Amino acid sequence: GGAHAHSVIRVTPGSIFHLTVGAGGAGGTSPYTLSEGHGQNGGNTYISDSNNELLVVAEGGKGASFAWLSQGGSLGGNGGRYAASIGTVIHTGGKGGDAGSSYSGAGGGAGGRTHEGYNATGLNAGSAGSCYCGIPGAGGMGLNTTGSGTAAPNYENKGRGVIYAGGGGAGGFDSGWGTQIGGKGANGHIRIKEQQILGDIIGQT
Repeated sequence: GGAHAHSVIRVTPGSIFHLTVGAGGAGGTSPYTLSEGHGQNGGNTYISDSNNELLVVAEGGKGASFAWLSQGGSLGGNGGRYAASIGTVIHTGGKGGDAGSSYSGAGGGAGGRTHEGYNATGLNAGSAGSCYCGIPGAGGMGLNTTGSGTAAPNYENKGRGVIYAGGGGAGGFDSGWGTQIGGKGANGHIRIKEQQILGDIIGQT
């Protein structure tokens, strides 16, 4: 899952900022070549100023590494890292689950405002480290029946006022010699909240 980062940014009238939302990494598409079997990394989500200085960065999660079971099986990708993110508060993303002989690995949870994202365990997805009970940003569930990997949830729930974003996708599973693609990771998300900071007020006499 992707990392979470937040900061307070001072703004003045006319300030220009650039917002970039990282795309969720695509799942592996073919087990016959390693380059196509590996999952793709998720993109970084960040805010920069008019001089392209990075102000806030949440690193995307890493794609799973593909390997045949005879070679040890596929390994879940690591979550977005603290060292590669920028912010006053940073919470790392959860690691994806490793595949087993009878199941695919699940996706790790995204980092949240209050906690690191939780690691997936086998086919059980990692929850998000969120103040919303771990619902937004959860990873996709792994499979123990043949099928393409489960994509991580990626949509807005207006009724609850939350965005489902940043979780890792699960691996595909096939008990025979078929080809099942991995699930896509969720896109990142940027939330901007106005915060007024009152300075000192000096009265004139």
